[in-house]
Amino acid sequence: MRRVFRRVLWFLALAALAAGTSGDVALLSKRLGADHAFAAGASSTSTSTTAPPTTTTTEPPPLEWTLYAGGDVLMDRSESAKRDPFASLVPPLSEADLALVNVEMAITDGGAAQAGKEFTFRAPPSAAETMAAAGVDVGNLGNNHARDF
Repeated sequence: MRRVFRRVLWFLALAALAAGTSGDVALLSKRLGADHAFAAGASSTSTSTTAPPTTTTTEPPPLEWTLYAGGDVLMDRSESAKRDPFASLVPPLSEADLALVNVEMAITDGGAAQAGKEFTFRAPPSAAETMAAAGVDVGNLGNNHARDF
């Protein structure tokens, strides 16, 4: 859980940096243990008593992070067969700073299939645990199968 929380904070810090709100980035980076001056994009100023003050700006190194995005994850058959559909992925999703997938199924043990739908997909709650163990940080549920059951 702590790893997911740190990844979400990094994602928010990057979004704040892109929006130009360096104070928010500094606060988030401080919580993550990063250097406050680096996160806030600090500049250094040097002055001399004999010459007019000069200001130099030091550019921080570019922020690098890895995003892995997967398409439809459908685990209705693999989960009941006790197969991990993520086991053969190279590199594994856990190596990304942020890994997200589209969860193309309902994750539930209960309910009845939605009447009138030709295709309905359901996986047991253990599917969520399998995705988390594989390194999935975000699962999108906004699709046409979210309310199948």
